Amino acid sequence: MTPNDTPRCHSLMIIGAGVMGQGIARLFADAGITVTLVDPRDVDFSRPRVTLVRHLPPEAAPDLVIEAVFEDRAVKQGCMRTWSVSTVAAPWWRRTHPACL
Repeated sequence: MTPNDTPRCHSLMIIGAGVMGQGIARLFADAGITVTLVDPRDVDFSRPRVTLVRHLPPEAAPDLVIEAVFEDRAVKQGCMRTWSVSTVAAPWWRRTHPACL
């Protein structure tokens, strides 16, 4: 694989708009990537290139999906059930703990 073969990320979906999710959104938006931040709660976050939504958009087709929900097994399992790979039309699905980024 050459550097030109490296997959490019043009759009990102982050599930969870807590401190970690907002930080990731800020980082990617500053790099020029379009970000959809998904959280069912009322969250006060505004940033250019970031769209905050309460529900997963049915037409969602991001290049990358990052799960950044609260560190609780039940919450994470519920997130994975609700927003499974069959729900998101992403070319590839990444369930990554944000600390590993």
